[in-house]
Amino acid sequence: MDLQAQCKDSLEDARAALRSMIDLRKRRAQICKTHRSIYATICKLEAELTELKAKRVELEAKRVELRGCSSSLAKSINQIAETYSRGWNRDFATKLLQSLHRELRDQVYDELAPPKAQNTETDPVKQESFIQNWHQGPASPNDDSCEHAFPIRSPPYYLDEAYVGKTFATECAERLFRATRSQQVHVDGLLTFLTRDIDRNGAYPVQYVRNLEVDLSLGLFDPIPGTITTFHPRVNFSPNVYEGRVSKLHVLKHLHCRSACITVNVLCSGLVRLRRFERALGPFVYDMRDMGFKVNVRQKLEKDKAWYDFRFHLPRDNWEVAMAMEMNIIE
Repeated sequence: MDLQAQCKDSLEDARAALRSMIDLRKRRAQICKTHRSIYATICKLEAELTELKAKRVELEAKRVELRGCSSSLAKSINQIAETYSRGWNRDFATKLLQSLHRELRDQVYDELAPPKAQNTETDPVKQESFIQNWHQGPASPNDDSCEHAFPIRSPPYYLDEAYVGKTFATECAERLFRATRSQQVHVDGLLTFLTRDIDRNGAYPVQYVRNLEVDLSLGLFDPIPGTITTFHPRVNFSPNVYEGRVSKLHVLKHLHCRSACITVNVLCSGLVRLRRFERALGPFVYDMRDMGFKVNVRQKLEKDKAWYDFRFHLPRDNWEVAMAMEMNIIE
């Protein structure tokens, strides 16, 4: 009986092992089937990727072709717009000059480009084309005029002889210089500012400027970063330095408008330095006033610095006496 039971148990174990082997074969078959499916999917995706790469190359070639066509079309459109713009503006300028007197034309110029205060203190690039509000800006959403269609104008077309003729461009520049509330320059760039034909139409600022602010300092104007580079302190106290800085203001005596308003901003602190600046500025200020100019001198305050009151409100004789007494005390 024991042998029969053992055989029966062994038979059951063999049957269980056989069933387990059959299950393993089924699982192996399923795994192989899944693997074949995944491999087929990978092959399909690789084929699609190859096809997409080919399409990408084709589209890139079309893009290059279309870009060439677009550049050619834009060039031809720009030429048409340029021709139309020049013709229209020249015709407009001619009719304006023939129909209106100068006083009325000035009002038109003001409407075309309202004058604004300009600041060319620390940016020499702005001095090259400092009439910023006349530069072609972004088009308004409601603006459908041709003049904003293409960036083809430099300098501003109302100041460009090629668009409006010499007379119109010159009158526009004259009106701008006369009506602008104030131009601000540093003393080291003053001569260049006054004598440069900024928009190449024969209108020099020295001929038309009515209001001008000049920054005067003991430092040299550094045109690269647009900052003030200070002298060595020992040099600051030399009277020759102050007289040398003030001497650059004498170019203002050549302004054509003898009633021009000139403001000198002194970028300096310290009683001794300010007194020396006042002594150096005195002859210039009173000579300019004798010529008819309106000259004002003020300290351009720095943070936490004391205010200094220049005494150019005094008559010249009184000022000279006061300065002589005070400088004797200081020195």
